[in-house]
Amino acid sequence: MDVELTERGHKDICSSEIAANADSKTISNWNRLNGEAVHLILSRIHPTLLVIFVDTLTARNAKALWQRINNKFASHTVVNRRRTLLRWECLRFNGNIEEYINECLKIIFDVAGLGINMPPDIMAYSILGKISRDSNQYDHTIESMVIAMDSKINPQRVLVNFSYFLYHKCYKKGLKQLKTKKTLTQPSWKTRMISHTKLFIIARMENIIQKIPHIKPKTTGQNTLNYNHFLETKIKIKRITLNHIRPD
Repeated sequence: MDVELTERGHKDICSSEIAANADSKTISNWNRLNGEAVHLILSRIHPTLLVIFVDTLTARNAKALWQRINNKFASHTVVNRRRTLLRWECLRFNGNIEEYINECLKIIFDVAGLGINMPPDIMAYSILGKISRDSNQYDHTIESMVIAMDSKINPQRVLVNFSYFLYHKCYKKGLKQLKTKKTLTQPSWKTRMISHTKLFIIARMENIIQKIPHIKPKTTGQNTLNYNHFLETKIKIKRITLNHIRPD
């Protein structure tokens, strides 16, 4: 469109205003070119996008219309959006849930900052799908999580619930094993379990809640019942090792 405006001699109309002291002939010529430029631009816009760019100002002013289009579809913005979507598509769960949560959060914030219209439920199911596809040990967790969140599922709540899950299932399970064990062949195992599971996972959980306060569960209402249902659900896991929860 930029090349076409230049070839037809309308590019200057889209980048400048008419002089305040212009004579009637100049004004008449400018109005003609301005109208032609507006008509040309609108003829190249998809009908579904007209409501975004056209209002009482841009319908009569080629410069205002052209600036609005550039602001919406600036080249650097388009590239950043494509890179963000590519990162999302290439994101894989490699067994380290802490690293996976961090990467998901970075992309979620980039999606919001760039104004990418991605349905939150689709993102949430994508997060769960990547885990389920690469590791079957979280299948029961994912199923319970979807049931607990019901129609209010979104990517932020999914990540918070996974952090809660890691604490309730990994940390408590590790302490239970320590209490029933008569001797510890590896004295450092208890320290590693507490530091890697409790400190890092709970810190990650609290960090998520602080960044996104509106997803913190309410104290009353149906939301609490659903949330408690998730926490109380008995989840059987084949195996959970420190390799899945250790920090980088």
